[in-house]
Amino acid sequence: MQNFEFRKHMVVETNFKDNGGKKGGESSTDFSGDVAVPKGENNKIVIFRQEFKLGKPGESVYMCLKTHTVFEYTGNKTEVDLVKAQEECYPVAVRKLYETIKNVTEAYGMPIIDLTTA
Repeated sequence: MQNFEFRKHMVVETNFKDNGGKKGGESSTDFSGDVAVPKGENNKIVIFRQEFKLGKPGESVYMCLKTHTVFEYTGNKTEVDLVKAQEECYPVAVRKLYETIKNVTEAYGMPIIDLTTA
C-alpha cells in the first residue's frame, strides 16, 4: 500500500446461535459493508466496516460477525482519497475479515469456513 498504513482489525460484534435441529444442507450467506472517515480536522483515518452473516436468525445455525479494519492515510493530500482507499485498503480489509471468519468458526466448534483460499 502506497498511501495507507494498516493500523488494526477488530471484531466489534459477534453472535452465534445453535437452535438445535437438523444440521446440513445449504445456508445463506451475506456480506455487506461501508467505508467511514471520522470527521475531524486533519483526520487521516479510514475505517472499513464489514458484516458477515451465515444463515438467518430462525435457522438451525446462525452467525453474525461485524468487524472494523482501520487504516491511516499517509498520502500527501490534505483529505483522504476514498478512491485510493478502496483500491489499496479494501483487499486487505477483506482478507482480514476472511481470516476472522475462519478463526471464529473454528472457535465456535463449527465446520471451519476458510475463504482465504478462495
